Amino acid sequence: MFLSSSDPKMQDHIKTCRERARTLFQSHAIDEDGAKLMGIVRDNYEALGVLLLMSTPTGRGQSLALTHLEDSLMWANKAITAKYPVLKPAASLVTPDSPPPDSL
Repeated sequence: MFLSSSDPKMQDHIKTCRERARTLFQSHAIDEDGAKLMGIVRDNYEALGVLLLMSTPTGRGQSLALTHLEDSLMWANKAITAKYPVLKPAASLVTPDSPPPDSL
């Protein structure tokens, strides 16, 4: 069966993976310091975006640079939030202790 085993080592591994996935895919409760840090980071990304727009010709290179800058900001924010606790588990059809549907 999916995500089940009678092997104690495998059971520990499954539990660790579930906890890691829960941390990765849930909302985190950032505090005022985290929000300030995200604002500082965002302001610096914006400044770099302005520099790129002003100093590079319109075209594929500029577009990709801005797209990857935007993508990098998303990952920076995710990295910042990682140190904060998960707000609450999201409601789902599959609970952490139940196996997912057989189609998986």
